[in-house]
Amino acid sequence: MDPHTYQRWWALHLRAARCEDLTAVERAFYEAALKQLQQEEVLEDHSAGLRDLRVAVAALQGEHAQLHAQREKLDAEIAALEATLDE
Repeated sequence: MDPHTYQRWWALHLRAARCEDLTAVERAFYEAALKQLQQEEVLEDHSAGLRDLRVAVAALQGEHAQLHAQREKLDAEIAALEATLDE
């Protein structure tokens, strides 16, 4: 859709969104242009990227679990050393 046609459609779209009445000619143009815009719309396939992100999240979750366990071990060692120093 060329920019001029889009601008004309957009003005009608705003009026339609505000529940303003459109003439029969305006309504016909609005609906035809809307149909054209919907047909021109291209949805990209992001499934491969999403799969990669899921794998990355799973890896990070595993790393997080390891680091959490390591932190708990270090906290226990710190507590034992502090107890020894207190004696």
